[in-house]
Formats: sequence, structure tokens, C-alpha cells
Amino acid sequence: MVHSSHIWLQSRRTYVVVIPIVWIIPLLLLLPIHIWHDIQLMPMEHVCLLAINSARGFIWSTIVVFGLPMNIISTVYFQLIRFMRRSSMVASTRAKRDVILVRRIVSVVFILMVIGIPSIVLELMLPFIDVGKPLFYRISDITMVIAMFILSFMLVYITPQVKEILVRIIKRDQIVPSNTH
Repeated sequence: MVHSSHIWLQSRRTYVVVIPIVWIIPLLLLLPIHIWHDIQLMPMEHVCLLAINSARGFIWSTIVVFGLPMNIISTVYFQLIRFMRRSSMVASTRAKRDVILVRRIVSVVFILMVIGIPSIVLELMLPFIDVGKPLFYRISDITMVIAMFILSFMLVYITPQVKEILVRIIKRDQIVPSNTH
């Protein structure tokens, strides 16, 4: 594990500044969709969503919500993997730990990419055929729910500390028979 040598990253002031910025940037990036009036009330869904017939809105939201974050995450992880390969392997335990880390990273990125594939495929098909239009929003929603369910279980696989906590909770809640003669 690499620990930061920059103490300012751990200060409260950094978080007070960074968290609002992390909220403001997506709001600004998605503002054009609202300005273009591409979000409409969907009577069948009883909610306001991005209109299916809005190609401009779909292209923009796909780039901003899926493409940009996945490219940034993939670039960061790729640089991390390159750094791990370049660094000299001190011991075999470190090499094993690095391989485990890379496997976990790749599995999370893979799941995150799979989350968006059904929506993007349907989005690309919608202008040419009418097959998926009535179910588009529901297919997108169920894909997200399934992916979040899988990611929740992967959290246990990816984070050994979470696994230890769950094991302790399960062991604590088990009823152990006692032998009384």
C-alpha cells in the first residue's frame, strides 16, 4: 500500500473544498441537457427523464455520465498498473499483493463498464428500430440495479477489511450449543 506524503490531503479544509467541487462539476456538465429541455415527463414511468428522441441529450449524457468517468478511471488504473510493474519487486509477498490488487481493480472497472453497455446498445438502436422504446427506461433501470447488487457483493471480495467485519458479525450471531450434564 502506498501512503501519501502530502499531509494536506488529509486535512479537513481539503475535504471542505473538494467535496463541493466534486458536486458542482457534474451539475455543470449536465446543465446543457436542462438548458436544451431534453428532460421530459415520461407519463408511463411517472418521472422526468431524458427523452428517448433527444439524440443530442443522449450523446451528451453518455459522454458525461459514462464515457468521461470510465476514461478517467481506466487511465488512473492503467497508470497504477504501469507504476506497479515499473517498481522493483522487493519480495514475493509484495508481488502477490500487487497481482491481487490489479485483479480487484480490473474486476471493478469491468463491472462498471458492463453497467452501461445495455443502455448504450439500446440507445444506439433506438433511432433505427422501435423494438426497445417502450422498455428502454426499465431495461436501463434493471441493469443499474443488478450491477449495484453485484458491486455490493464484490465489496466483500475486494475489501478484506469488510470481509473480516462480516465474518466477525456472523460468528458473534451464531448460537453455539453448550454441553451441560
